[in-house]
Amino acid sequence: MSIYPRKQLMIIAENCITGMDKLPEGYQVEDIEIYPETVEITGTAERLEGLTSLPSEVIDIAGKSEDVYTTIQLLVPDGITLTSGTDTVSLIIRISEIIEKTVFEDLTVELRNIPAGLDVEDFEELRTVELLVPSNTAETLTASHVKPYIDLAELSAGEHELRIQCEVPEEFRATEIEVLNDTATVILVEYVIINDVKVSVDYTNEEIKKSISKKLNIKPSRITDFDIIRRSIDARYSNVRFSLSINATIKGEDNSPDFHKYIIPDSKKQSISKSCYYRCRSSWTLCWTCFGACWILPYHY
Repeated sequence: MSIYPRKQLMIIAENCITGMDKLPEGYQVEDIEIYPETVEITGTAERLEGLTSLPSEVIDIAGKSEDVYTTIQLLVPDGITLTSGTDTVSLIIRISEIIEKTVFEDLTVELRNIPAGLDVEDFEELRTVELLVPSNTAETLTASHVKPYIDLAELSAGEHELRIQCEVPEEFRATEIEVLNDTATVILVEYVIINDVKVSVDYTNEEIKKSISKKLNIKPSRITDFDIIRRSIDARYSNVRFSLSINATIKGEDNSPDFHKYIIPDSKKQSISKSCYYRCRSSWTLCWTCFGACWILPYHY
């Protein structure tokens, strides 16, 4: 009985496939897996000498856009025997979209869901966003589609260090979105309407701030801005003064009772507006007697 030599041969995966250059636009063969990668054969020394790989049948993947799983037949030359006992191998062809890195610089960070009664102090932030998107969508992706933002929902007044998120329409199928320097400081301030702020007829902004701070029992530095929404003459005393209604912006929180008595809970607003209606003989939205103070001053309920 003759004993023939044995030899390990590789299965060259690329030799098993055609049509790799005919995939849909924007797709590529990412990887090819074959199992087993090698097979053992036996035969005469003369037959084995010139063999470096074992041929197989060929599969055409032209037009494919998804992974291909298949089994292919090995083509064993005459005079050669497979010692493994099987003449097929499993083939996995992984097809993926071509991904491109796209960068947009100096995008304005949006502020979303600003809580009622609060405003943002001096916020203007620009950020760079890097994205990985399929090449066939990268062509139509513009800066207007990329929206870095900060969600302010359910935050209270004060200073907050917050993470910047980013929104890109699903149609662009972004596989990765990164905001460079992805945090920012946001300062939320409160609006307060104060009536009957007494000032001299030649008042200054500093005098108004001092009067507001005294009325609210807070430091003047907490008042970041204010608008005069109504002005009237108070001539009841020898020194004539102005009586102002002020819309003031207050930075941070204040726990003093005198400050929070100006903030009316939602549960009381309906009864307050009715009270204002009957006091002023008018709809509260047109009330000139208290000029909206029914929403804010405690002596109206």
